[in-house]
Amino acid sequence: MVEVVGVGATIRSMTAKEKLLKEAPRLTEVQAEAALRAIEAQIELAEYFEEESKMSVSELEAREDRWAEANAREMIREDPW
Repeated sequence: MVEVVGVGATIRSMTAKEKLLKEAPRLTEVQAEAALRAIEAQIELAEYFEEESKMSVSELEAREDRWAEANAREMIREDPW
């Protein structure tokens, strides 16, 4: 968001996207890769919680049961007998 004040333009506040675009050119490739991984992880987490917020209690419990079963199966495969 750019707010024009008087004859010149003064940037009072910027959106998050504008700030990212402003900072991007000064990042090294390694920094850009790390930043991208962090952003992608945050997007994935936000999508997960958005999906979860739309689920009923019974749906959440059923998903948790499926995860527990899958984890137990994986542990059995990895456990040396």
